[in-house]
Amino acid sequence: PTVIEDVIFSLRAKGVSKEEALNQGKQILQELQISHLENRVIFDLSGGEQKIVALAGLLILKPKILLLDEPNALDEQSEKRIVEILNSIKKSMIIVSHHRSFIDSLVSKVYRLDCGSLGEMS
Repeated sequence: PTVIEDVIFSLRAKGVSKEEALNQGKQILQELQISHLENRVIFDLSGGEQKIVALAGLLILKPKILLLDEPNALDEQSEKRIVEILNSIKKSMIIVSHHRSFIDSLVSKVYRLDCGSLGEMS
């Protein structure tokens, strides 16, 4: 699939018309500054670009809360862009990551799950 097809997939599955889904898809691509990827095949993108496109596919649904598992990218530029996007979102988020510096750039509280116990880290 192309980027735009991937991003609008969930809207189409919910019964949104193709025209409306495309309008919303183009809008989210523009908001995330990835409009230039619209007609690219998803599998031809870098890992970081794929993560940003996946994030667009989530945000198009306007969720109340985001649960993100390892959203950080492999390359520095894409990771910086993901941090910018996540910091601009006014939503509750639960982020799972092994990369402390990535997490510290996004949140004010960090919790650690260790042997079934959850505790706040300093």
